Amino acid sequence: MNIKESLNMILNLKNASSEKSELKVYNKFIGLLSALENRNLTTTQIQSIEEKLNGLAFYTETGDRKKFFRKELAEFEKFLRIEHSLIPEGYFMGYGMIWGLFAGTLFQFHFGVYAVIGGVITGMVIGAVMDSMAQKQGRVIKIDVSSKTDP
Repeated sequence: MNIKESLNMILNLKNASSEKSELKVYNKFIGLLSALENRNLTTTQIQSIEEKLNGLAFYTETGDRKKFFRKELAEFEKFLRIEHSLIPEGYFMGYGMIWGLFAGTLFQFHFGVYAVIGGVITGMVIGAVMDSMAQKQGRVIKIDVSSKTDP
């Protein structure tokens, strides 16, 4: 299944759904696939991505489609990150905040409550620097989660 077919299939699922939380997952998937479709990828990258899309079980009927597609989206994002070094916008900042919170909590016992705030801010700054480096290298995928509805 190529990127365009996958995009159309998810657009159809989105149009058939009315649950708000499910629509958010579909919008993120649509934004990711649209960004990949508009990106200048090599033929080997496109083939690899299409093979992965074939491996995803889009047509499986499950009771909780939101949970299922969230899992498939996470798996696809992980594939893009590992195999093609493509990351979503703000990826490193999110991880920087988590690690900063963790480090700040550890240092809180020695430096007080301001260590947590300092840790989060430091993590955000380091993450922002890493995000800007990835942007300069052309590895960032800008995901537009607007309400695209036409298949």
